[in-house]
Amino acid sequence: VYERPADLVMVDLGAFREELAGQRIAGSVNGGHLRPYPDHEAINAGALEGKAGVIGWMRPTDLLFLQIQGSGRVRFRNNTEMRIGYDGQNGHPYTAIGRPLIAEGHIAREDMSMQAIRDWLDQAPAEEARRIREMNASYVFFRELTDLPDPDLGPLGASGLQLTAGRSLAVDRRYHALGAPVW
Repeated sequence: VYERPADLVMVDLGAFREELAGQRIAGSVNGGHLRPYPDHEAINAGALEGKAGVIGWMRPTDLLFLQIQGSGRVRFRNNTEMRIGYDGQNGHPYTAIGRPLIAEGHIAREDMSMQAIRDWLDQAPAEEARRIREMNASYVFFRELTDLPDPDLGPLGASGLQLTAGRSLAVDRRYHALGAPVW
């Protein structure tokens, strides 16, 4: 689990052009130009060596699901726990790995679920599981959440309020305004 690298620049394109509202890119500045940030595969191969602090080590499948969720609790071997939350992304689009698992015949469409994906990744040969995970070029960076007003609630959501289990949900801002009721 990596902290956000110091050279990562995230750009909200809507701040520059109204028609680009909701779109973002990320990269690093090199020679006065914004360049794409390394993808998932390059990061796994060591592209962040010396650029990002390490929060902790975990199984790659657990990291994949942590990145999808955007926050979580990391329990270390000494039984201490750390709450971590989203602190940036490498700018590459998220690709759901369920599609290639179906397309390659690893999981039947009617059997597809997060648990089916986890089971397949856990049972597949390490390099095959890595190949599938890296089909998602996106990579999420985290920070320790030390500033939560109520330690019993979840992390801060996009609206700046702590998430409540069984009540809060992620929405796509292209279709739902933050805070709008959803039934």
